[in-house]
Amino acid sequence: MSFQIIGIRIDYDYGYGGYTGNRTDVHKIVATFDKENDAHQYIEDSKLKNPTNRKRPFRHKSLLANFERAVVEKEIFCDSPPHNPRIKNGENG
Repeated sequence: MSFQIIGIRIDYDYGYGGYTGNRTDVHKIVATFDKENDAHQYIEDSKLKNPTNRKRPFRHKSLLANFERAVVEKEIFCDSPPHNPRIKNGENG
C-alpha cells in the first residue's frame, strides 16, 4: 500500500476587467510514499517556521510550494479496468 500527498489551493479567475468572481479548487497529487509517516514528515519538513503569507505556508523548494495546504490519503486507483473480464454465454444472442 502506498500513500499520496495531495496539495490543495484555490485559483481565482481574472479577465481583462479584473477578478471575474469565479474560483477553482485545485487538488493535485504531488508525491507518493510507501509509508504514511514519511508522507506526514515531508509535509512537516516543507512548512515554513514563520510564514508571512498564510496562503503559501510551504518552503520555496518544496513540492508543496504553490499550495495552501496538504493532506495525506491512501493511494486509490479509481480508473483501473476490470481484471480478467469474461462475457457470459447466452446473453444478447
